[in-house]
Amino acid sequence: MSCLLQTGCSQTFIASAIGKDKSIVSREIRRNADTRSAKT
Repeated sequence: MSCLLQTGCSQTFIASAIGKDKSIVSREIRRNADTRSAKT
């Protein structure tokens, strides 16, 4: 999934490519987002 995101693929495209619903893709992206970003 991360490779597809980095190449600019949409969440809908990724979902169809891996055979999952787009809500699952969205949830996984949020779940694995870097929470250590520059929040000061």
